[in-house]
Amino acid sequence: MVQDRLINGEKYTFLGNNFAEAFKFLSSVKADELEEGKITVNGDAVYALVQKYSTKDPSEGALETHKRYADIQVILKGRERMDYCYAEGLTVKTPYNEEKDVEFYAMKEASRLLLEAGDFAIFLPDDAHAPKLSADAPSDVLKIVVKVAL
Repeated sequence: MVQDRLINGEKYTFLGNNFAEAFKFLSSVKADELEEGKITVNGDAVYALVQKYSTKDPSEGALETHKRYADIQVILKGRERMDYCYAEGLTVKTPYNEEKDVEFYAMKEASRLLLEAGDFAIFLPDDAHAPKLSADAPSDVLKIVVKVAL
């Protein structure tokens, strides 16, 4: 797991060509011009999901992992808490769905991140993460999740 500011995104291009493309794309994003939905960056290798929602109480959260893609989750507006921990040993809530590349786990006590506008987090396959959580009060969030093929 990595947490940083988007202005430092190009420091992570060493992770490979797909990450380089993802951060190049993110450097050109204008939040006011985004609509919810999928944006293709480089076919199935790099694509983005634009999401708008209100954060939810942490008791409603679920940890998730992905096998084929890394997530770069970028907060463009609002603030969001994300919990994360190692996936090993977690209790499976919903088995892996290959089509959606996601497996869900029961929540447990985990480390917490607070991301605000301009922050991002990278989650790799062993990084179970629970996004969309309220920090101290619900927040309206505009987020872009870039899926990076591994």
